[in-house]
Amino acid sequence: MRKYIAKRIQVLKTALKSKLGFSVNVHNIGWNGALQKRVLVSYLTDALKSEVSVFKYNTNRQECLVIISNLIKQGCVVDVVSCTDERFDSNTQYDYIIGFGVPYRAAKLKEGGKRVLYCTEKHPDFSFKEERKRIDFLFDRHGVKWEVQRSGRYYLENDYLIADEFIVMGVNTADFIKEKYGLLGDKLHKIEPTAIKVEVEHTKKSRRGFLWLGSNGVIHKGLDLLLESFLLADLDSELHICGAKKKDVSFLGSALDDPRIIFHGKVDVNSNYFESILGKVQFIVLPSCSEGVATSVLTGMGCGLIPIVTDACDIETAEVGFRLEAVDIESMAGVLKLAFFEESSSIKKLSINSIERINNNSISVFDNRIGKILERVL
Repeated sequence: MRKYIAKRIQVLKTALKSKLGFSVNVHNIGWNGALQKRVLVSYLTDALKSEVSVFKYNTNRQECLVIISNLIKQGCVVDVVSCTDERFDSNTQYDYIIGFGVPYRAAKLKEGGKRVLYCTEKHPDFSFKEERKRIDFLFDRHGVKWEVQRSGRYYLENDYLIADEFIVMGVNTADFIKEKYGLLGDKLHKIEPTAIKVEVEHTKKSRRGFLWLGSNGVIHKGLDLLLESFLLADLDSELHICGAKKKDVSFLGSALDDPRIIFHGKVDVNSNYFESILGKVQFIVLPSCSEGVATSVLTGMGCGLIPIVTDACDIETAEVGFRLEAVDIESMAGVLKLAFFEESSSIKKLSINSIERINNNSISVFDNRIGKILERVL
């Protein structure tokens, strides 16, 4: 019953957004009057209606625009629809359908056309299983009941079965899909997302603090585990939480009153406020159970922060950070201690390597890579 109610609420939200003009479909981009291949992009439409600078909390709008521009460069005429449009209905037949969500699976394909699934998350089988483990672990520790919040919102099993090809974020994600469906190499294309370019100065670190930079789904993203492991580690340090509030993890009770734990809520990373936080932290920690690639961590790395992440974040930690091999409280506390007491020369090197890795994965690099992928797909 709860799932049904949640789905109805989502449908009503989508309808309201459409009525208010937030998810209006855009047609015939790149039309030149010639005989052109027609492509449907089921992803984001707000990027076509506002200045890119207003999207402060992720880079997917920029990446969506890059995809569209590359399709136009290749002579296609493009229709763009919101992936959350539950009411999508069109008699148009497309040469290519690229994206995910309801329009991706409902749109009509010409004979000989291709449906290309754009995978920004891990497979729902993986994500559901891992998020359920976190929910069960929470109940075992605190007797708190929790609902699945992140998994299965945009992707269904059938999306993978109807796809002709895949564009996938994350090496581990790609390997899972390839193995599950026995795909040939030419049907699966890997791409890395980009980080938010933070314009603030890379402030000199005054302390070896820790940062959690996330969004909705605090159990999915392991905030509860981080808070408990930080308290167990008992370091002379601070833990800064951006993107969540105390009430999101209120079940931890008085532990949240520890003065070393500071909640900031939603923060613009290109602000003086965030710059002041950067001066107090050296590590960005995300014990998430499932990500395509954790772009919040990439953003922190671009600021010189050292990642402490699970394998599910799909970020290779060799020469840039620390790996959370287990997600029990004791093991995580041990990794926090290991990072905190690392030698200064090593910390400096890891920080420099983090910045260099992100500099080598800019939006222009994404543009070049997605362009080559689309040349192979079309």
